Amino acid sequence: LGLPPQRCTTIYEPVSGPADDAWDRPRDNPIPVVGMHSVLGHWKGQHVVLQALAEVIRRNRTPVALEIAGAPPAGETDYLDSLHRLVADLGIEKHVRFVGHLRDVYAFLSRVDFAVHASVDPEPFGRVVAEAMLCGLPVIVTTQGGPAEYIEDGVSGCHVPCGDVRATADAIERLAASADLRRRMGRAARQFAVREFEPRRLTEQVVDVYDRVLDRPRALEAGPSDMNPGSYDRLRATR
Repeated sequence: LGLPPQRCTTIYEPVSGPADDAWDRPRDNPIPVVGMHSVLGHWKGQHVVLQALAEVIRRNRTPVALEIAGAPPAGETDYLDSLHRLVADLGIEKHVRFVGHLRDVYAFLSRVDFAVHASVDPEPFGRVVAEAMLCGLPVIVTTQGGPAEYIEDGVSGCHVPCGDVRATADAIERLAASADLRRRMGRAARQFAVREFEPRRLTEQVVDVYDRVLDRPRALEAGPSDMNPGSYDRLRATR
């Protein structure tokens, strides 16, 4: 939009984490489990993840299973039906479980080893990604949209291009192959999420923005070189 970055402030949506220490409990899965939780719709990319899982299984280097949580919008079952057909066509029935709608998302996240969010259209914020981070999980996210802004590639998760089956398979395989990497990335993800998504922090950030915007004398002292000239003229007119 042509706005200078120094004039912009990012305030994340507040997300409350699990009520207990479920995020810190060791996972006892016999093989690593990747979890995906969101509404079941084509733009969320569940079909991409299924194809990526099939690619990992075909490579036969790292065992992994997938749990898909969520339900389609009311009355819209075509996409869910197509996912079940895709699982059968790919021959991965033994590696995939659909768990349906969740009342307690954190109970689900407490039993998986890492998470994936594969939207094929840009995701505005990606609350499900924040929820996984609060549970100490590394997250695979697509490079378009909000999650790629706060998941640091190689630090708190992995970036993959939208709709890229091979890149998604590579990321799944990488995280499934190393418990140490999952723990390290998961700790970084949780540290960021606890700091940035804390609901009480939202109030402080919004108040700070208002304080800075309404501090007119200080803004005038900054001069027109530090702000849009039109905004500077309007500010002088209101002084």
